Amino acid sequence: MRALVIGGSGFIGSHILAYLSNSHEAIGTFYTNAEIRVPKCRLEQLDVLDATAVCETLTGLQPDVVVLVCGSQDIEGCAGKNGREKEAEEAWNVHVKGTQNVVRACHLCACRLAYVSTDCVFDGSRPFFSETGDTQPIQ
Repeated sequence: MRALVIGGSGFIGSHILAYLSNSHEAIGTFYTNAEIRVPKCRLEQLDVLDATAVCETLTGLQPDVVVLVCGSQDIEGCAGKNGREKEAEEAWNVHVKGTQNVVRACHLCACRLAYVSTDCVFDGSRPFFSETGDTQPIQ
């Protein structure tokens, strides 16, 4: 199986990449941070906002599965408070438009997609959350 981890240079992505590389061919992508390296894996640069580049990458690599784990790490910036509206817009673009680009490319290439999200949309006041639960981020 060939796996592509979009966001493979990040903390979670690099761990997924390392795990997959034990028994599969695993390739990771990075946007700007290529400091984290995983043995036996190559990293390729990819901007998920570039729909053409996403399609070309998936078409060229022909992965069986894509693991999408890229996103903004700055939760407060995502909220756009205190003059950080531009960061909120950038986060929206990556999390929504970038995900749409990856979904479309996976559909065109007939490969499976595993989307890894975050629990940062919950404030921690309840011990368990469901996918359909109301979000309540820390304000």
